[in-house]
Amino acid sequence: MGNNVKIYPFRLGSAIADKSLLTYRLGMGSKVEMAFGCFYVEADGKKIMVDTGPSSPEHAIKFHKEVGPQIGPEEQSYIQLEKVAGVKPEEIDLILLTHLHWDHAYHLEKFPNAEIYVSKRELEFALNPLPPFFFSYENWQVGLEPFFIPAIPRMIQIDMTTTRITKHVSMIPAPGHCPGHMAIVVETDKGPYVLAGDAIIGQENMQPLPERRCPFRMTGLYMDFEAQWNTMETIMRIVGWDRSKVLGDHDQTVLAKHVLPD
Repeated sequence: MGNNVKIYPFRLGSAIADKSLLTYRLGMGSKVEMAFGCFYVEADGKKIMVDTGPSSPEHAIKFHKEVGPQIGPEEQSYIQLEKVAGVKPEEIDLILLTHLHWDHAYHLEKFPNAEIYVSKRELEFALNPLPPFFFSYENWQVGLEPFFIPAIPRMIQIDMTTTRITKHVSMIPAPGHCPGHMAIVVETDKGPYVLAGDAIIGQENMQPLPERRCPFRMTGLYMDFEAQWNTMETIMRIVGWDRSKVLGDHDQTVLAKHVLPD
């Protein structure tokens, strides 16, 4: 008898980025479209959001215009949840946050009954980030109020270690993109899927680079190169190097799917 775990990808708009942010030192100067997204998971009788996506279109354009955000009025996690999965935001039991950047953890207030899991290290860094990341976390230093502050009382802060959330869902440390980044492992009838957040940006990251003797292509979006490399290797080993089972929040191919496993 199967475990009946389901994963729903939600595409929540897009941004324009230099290709070298997707693939380290490859394609510098070329512009590519990167999607915004998040996931809804049904597992073990729980309704789970993995990340909650970016802010409203108006806010994104006003404060994050450098990435050229293109977000439609209905491309919000709480709207897509009901539209695609038929689930109301107040029905969500758990929110598992890979990290607290503005394009991954907005609208927490729309899910009033959810427990929110985030790494303690990520929350610490989000409250006191290095200057290049002030806008990523919408810090006071740039005249903003960190959007996640009202949700802190609901947050369950976990250590940077593997943490089982339900029978078939775990959070694992995945640092590199930022210090407290986590990934979510979802066990399905077809094997484990990894919901990678920003640990892996797109399908190209998981393709080998033979001329550099690399088993995959490093992302350019990292703070700690060694930690990021180790995270990517860990994720690929978990899925047995099957890149179809790695689900990134910016991956156009993944976010175009309806439900997984398919």
